Amino acid sequence: MTRTEDEILELLAEGPATSQAIATHLGVSLTTARNALRRHALRKWVVSADTPREGRRGRPAKLWSLSECTKVRDPFDVELPLMDGNAWRKAATGVAA
Repeated sequence: MTRTEDEILELLAEGPATSQAIATHLGVSLTTARNALRRHALRKWVVSADTPREGRRGRPAKLWSLSECTKVRDPFDVELPLMDGNAWRKAATGVAA
């Protein structure tokens, strides 16, 4: 995961936000924020809901929030199995040394 993706999850843990608010808060482009949000959505870590733009025309804004599965399981708490060099080589190449 990228630093931006990590920061988005931390920000959404505080509450829902629009793509524009996320981009502004993190100091990244709107495209960067949206791409990271789409990757999180594919992982089922975030969900979006359309919200009407008050006093403005156009499409509704997407309000992003953490999904229920992310709220239950901390995405940063990942345990990786310990493997020696030969086990890594076999896992990566399918061939044991």
